[in-house]
Amino acid sequence: MHDEALDVGGNTITVTFDGYSDDNLHADWDTYMPEKLIGGDTLADAQSWATTLIADIQSGSYKSVAASWIAKDTLSDVITTATNWASDANALVCTVVMPNGVAALQQGDLYPTYYNSVIPTIEVQIAKAGYRLGNWLNMIYETNVLKKRYESAGIVSRMVEEDFKAPLGPVSRQFLAREAAGGGCGCKNEKHKH
Repeated sequence: MHDEALDVGGNTITVTFDGYSDDNLHADWDTYMPEKLIGGDTLADAQSWATTLIADIQSGSYKSVAASWIAKDTLSDVITTATNWASDANALVCTVVMPNGVAALQQGDLYPTYYNSVIPTIEVQIAKAGYRLGNWLNMIYETNVLKKRYESAGIVSRMVEEDFKAPLGPVSRQFLAREAAGGGCGCKNEKHKH
């Protein structure tokens, strides 16, 4: 919805969702339908959903496709990367979001029939967005922080570019905060206390 020009990405398409009639399609896709799915709008609800999506990406229903979501991402061509993400979402406008046009969405309540038909797509799009954003941040970190640290220590000459793409393993938020602030010794071992 975000990248489709039709009615400002759905913001001007007035619809009824779950009895609320002063609503727009964009808000339903971004907020109200996901909140309905996860049963609330609190931070705890969002964290619980994120945990479920992470499990689906790491070992569940998205594991076999997750790598394809980031396969073409590159820091050297951010426009193409962003365009790929947008094109992926825009491909759903005619087939999932409004397969029968705008007028069909404005007749009756979108809940439960429309909601039930689109919620699997909403869930996978949220999973993709989180996975892509995480990958993007990792690429920025690897290129702009880790690589520069290795270069300044004279280590890069002994390393190949692929070493920067290897997963670092789990790290704490405190570790990431120290690294981002330039603190610590640069040790990747969380057990090494600073």
